[in-house]
Order: sequence, then C-alpha cells, then structure tokens
Amino acid sequence: MFTKNIINLKAFLIFYIDFSFSAAALAAPAASRRIALLVGVADYLDGSILKLKTSRRDAQDMAITLQSLAWDKVIVLTDDADARSPSFPTRGNIEKQAALISELVGKNDTILLFFSGHGANQQGEDLFLPVDADLSRLKETSVSIQSIVKRFTDKGISKVILAVDACRETLSQTKGLSVTGISGSNDEAAGQNQAGSPAVGIYATQKGWYSFEDSDGRNGVFTKFLIEGLKGGALSPAKGGSITSPEPVTSGDLLAWLPQAVGDYALERGIRQKPVIILRSDNDSLNAIVLGRGLRQVPQPSATALPASIIENIDEITEDDMVFIRGGSFKMGNVFKQGQANERPAHNVTLSGFFMKRTKISSSELATVLNWAMESKKLFFKGGKLYAEGNTRQYLFDFNLEYVPCEYSNGFFKGYGNGIPVSHNSWYLCCAYANWLSEMNGFQPPYDITNWRCDPSQDGYRLPTDAEWEYAARNGGKDIRYPWGNEVPGKGMKPVANLKDESMQKSGSSHAGAHFIGYEDGVVWQSEPAKFAPSELGLFDIFGNMMEFVNDAYYNYTMKAETNPSHSSGSQRIIRGAGYDTPKVDFLPTVFTRFESDPFSYAGFRLVRKAP
Repeated sequence: MFTKNIINLKAFLIFYIDFSFSAAALAAPAASRRIALLVGVADYLDGSILKLKTSRRDAQDMAITLQSLAWDKVIVLTDDADARSPSFPTRGNIEKQAALISELVGKNDTILLFFSGHGANQQGEDLFLPVDADLSRLKETSVSIQSIVKRFTDKGISKVILAVDACRETLSQTKGLSVTGISGSNDEAAGQNQAGSPAVGIYATQKGWYSFEDSDGRNGVFTKFLIEGLKGGALSPAKGGSITSPEPVTSGDLLAWLPQAVGDYALERGIRQKPVIILRSDNDSLNAIVLGRGLRQVPQPSATALPASIIENIDEITEDDMVFIRGGSFKMGNVFKQGQANERPAHNVTLSGFFMKRTKISSSELATVLNWAMESKKLFFKGGKLYAEGNTRQYLFDFNLEYVPCEYSNGFFKGYGNGIPVSHNSWYLCCAYANWLSEMNGFQPPYDITNWRCDPSQDGYRLPTDAEWEYAARNGGKDIRYPWGNEVPGKGMKPVANLKDESMQKSGSSHAGAHFIGYEDGVVWQSEPAKFAPSELGLFDIFGNMMEFVNDAYYNYTMKAETNPSHSSGSQRIIRGAGYDTPKVDFLPTVFTRFESDPFSYAGFRLVRKAP
C-alpha cells in the first residue's frame, strides 16, 4: 500500500468482535455460514519497512461492517494487539488462524480472506508482509497468499473470496532490496481454474499501480469503497426517487460497482487506482454470493455537484475533473479603464477551446505525483533541494525551508489534509508536476525540463496561459470584475470566495492589511475545495483562496491583437487572481489584476490541456 496524507484519529475500541479463533467456535457446523479472516498491518517490527497509516483500521472497520451485516464469524489480526496474543499478525499467527478455520468449515460456507498492508511478489508467489516480516529474508518471513487460499480450496470449498488492499508496483526499500508488489499472477491466468486460486479475487489496483491510503478519511481508498459497497453502495440507485427496503448485496453487485467507484474517486484526486476483479469462469453462481445488505439509494449530487443553471452552460466535465472552456474572442485587460497600469491597454485576443481543472491542485495531489516521480526516478534531492532528472541547474523547491508545499519524510511525500491547495510553491514545480501527471495518464508532456519551454501542441497537462486564465475567470471573456459579476465584496454580501476579509483582520494575523471592508467569508486561512459556489463555467476558487501561477513569463500589454498568445521570454513570472491573504497592496484585486513575481512564490495553480 502507498500512503497519502492521513488524519490521525482516536484509538480503535471494539467490544464484541472475536480477535482469534478456537476449535469450539465452530464446533457445530451450520448449513451455510459466512466466516471472515481479516488482517491489517500498519507498523512493522522491521523498522526499514515503510509504516502505513490506515491498514489496521481497514481490518478493524471491515470487522465492524461484517458484524453489522450478520456474518457468522469474524476473526481480526492487527498490529496494535498485544504482541503475546494470537491476534498479533505475525506469520505464525496468521497461518495458525487460517489453519484452524479451514479445519472446521464446511463446503457450503463462504470464506472471506482480507489483507491490508504491504504486499510483495517473489518468483511468481504473492506474499503478504506480516508484522514480523524481514526484508532481508522476505520469502521465509512472509505469508504466502496462495498457500492460505489453497487450504480452503483443497477442502472443496468453492466460495473463497480474496480481497487484498496492497500495492502492485515495485517498491524500493532499504537493505538494497527491490520488492515487487502483489501480482495476482496466478489468479489472472486464463480460465481462473488453477489449483489454489480463489473463487473471487479482488485486488485493490491494477498491475504496476499503487494502492493509496485516503487523504480524506480513515481507510485505504479500496477498503473505503469495499465497505461502502457491502453496506448498500453497490446496489443500483432506486428509480423514481424512492428508497426501497434493505436488500442483499451480492458478489455480482459488488464486482460490477467497485472498480468504477474507486476509479472515479481516484481520478477526482489526481491519482491512478482501479481495482481488478477476477471471477472463476467455471461457476456462474459465484455472482450470487450474499456478502452484504443495504438500501438502494436515491441518487445524490456529489459535494461538488453543479447547479442546473451552471450545468447548462458547460459542454463537458471530463473524468479528470476538467471543464471544457469554449474558445472565442474577447478584449483582454481592464475594459473599465481602471486598475493598475499593467492591466492596460485592453486588446483583442482570440483563443481556441481548452479544458481547465475545476479546482486548484491540492497538496495531496502534488504529493501523489511526486511519490510517483520519485519511484520512477524522475526526481532527486541534493542538499535538501528537489530537482527534476535532466536539469541539475534549476531546483524545483528547497525543502529546507520552514514552509513547504507538502511534507517529506522517510522517503515519501505527504500532502496536507482536507484537500487544501498548494501554497508555498514554485513555477518550476508546477511545470514538473504537469509533465509527470501527463505521463501517469498517458498524455504527452508539454514541458522540456532542460530549458522549461512549453510546447502547447502536446496533449498533456500544463499551466494556463495568462490569456486563458483571464478568459476563464471572466466566464468566457465577459466584461465583469469578478467571476460572480461586478459587485465588490462588502458588508452584508453573501460569501462568494475566500478573500482577505474581516475574518483575517479579526484573527490578528500578520497578513492583515488592505482588505475587502465589511466582507466576511468565515474563513481565516486556506479553505477546502468547493467550499464556495463555482463560477458560471463550473470553476471553483478561480478568484479566491490562493492566487495562481500561469504559464507566461511576465510581459506588458500592447494594443496588438493576438491569437492563442504565449510569452516565454524573461525570468519573472505572472500570478493571477486573489487569495485569502493577497499581498499587502493599496488596491483591491479583480480578475484583471496581474502580479509580477519571482518563480518561487506563495501561489497555487491549476492545470489545462488542449481540446482534441
């Protein structure tokens, strides 16, 4: 499993779940029972193995869920148990519990084997790393997943379900060992009828991909949706706007729903994860295994759903959470003949259509891509400064500083919580992020890292040009001062954006100064995405929360008409928009405001990509 930023929660308490198994527990076999063995390991005895945040909670929360769904027996092993107890997930304890269960279950029983933690594959064998795993003797100290499954299939039990929340990517560790994550190779062979393969295999992600922990919750992304699906999320929404009585959730319901649910959630957060489901081809009845129970829910809008009045103005919202901005011509610059000198003169600009991300890039999204780039050997540290491979002259960011765009420790980047946008930043880091995100998603990177030139003809992600940003902020080039119109934020106005307001003044912050007098948005510092209503084009925080880097080097306007303008000459960059603490200036910013900035600045960013 691969970690993202996690909010630490209070210790887990549980009173009614058995954490170990005894022969007496199933001494009187029933006609058909549902039994689960759940294992979660977050903190390993071998200190060189990367600690995880959510794995033990994954197993514990799965246990609570299955108990609430009336599973007959739930056995949980997690690394916060007493090291002397049988519920401490050593290799010996895991194998012992599996052996005890396999001796006492019947052919009609349903067995769920759930593992959350680090996985590996050596010589074609999938391994789960128990709490006492030793990287220098990995195979000898790990649990063979195939062997665990085979204990049950050898007894003729047909309904064995394997769920693994672990990476399927090569993870470099200390001791000079490179460990390849769970492959599931046996299960993905043609026919799925090999000895020792489960009836249903559910892997958290595709081969070669990571399994992520959730920055917004207490579980891994895969486990979060596995639990949600078991509780009814996998049932198709009720038609006609009514909620029906509780219904069974079958394996077929879950397997049809889970990959798309996880995949969509991952795309919204700029990560790449989609579960793999393997169903044995020789048993169609496996689609009908009852795993959970819940209500068919009335479809609900997401937290960032757009009002109908806005949706009708939007041509498309893409899978990577971008909106299509229709091209057109407009007068760029302050059409009201006011503002600062660098906002004038207004001049004619024509733009082609493009896609723009609805939100600013979050710290967690940045950390995810940086971890991918680190694992892919596309970046490195030198003296605490982060560099992109291929350019040793210009560093991306100095992580020796007190304030950094995301945290870095123990070889991994970690974003800040609640989806807050990147702040302490550099223009170079924005460009490198865009290139790496492009590669992760199969697009052509637009930036030449050796000289930072941008090729807008490539289909990958990049920063918006100065003109594209203003055109989008003005809802397609309309003659307005703000995305919501011309009303200056003031007393009694409904909060429309996270701006430098009375809340900031009352906080006593050193950032206090010139501000929107009388206006209160209720937020002092950065706010989570989509806290305020989107613009007419469906863009969140295009004006507010954090200012944004654009692609252009700083330049002055002229009266010359331009088509798809881009300016690359010069060392200074342009920052647009406004933030919760827009710099101490003696004027109030509008959508026309342009700040000349050093490439290293307190600014966020969002991305665009060209339309096909």
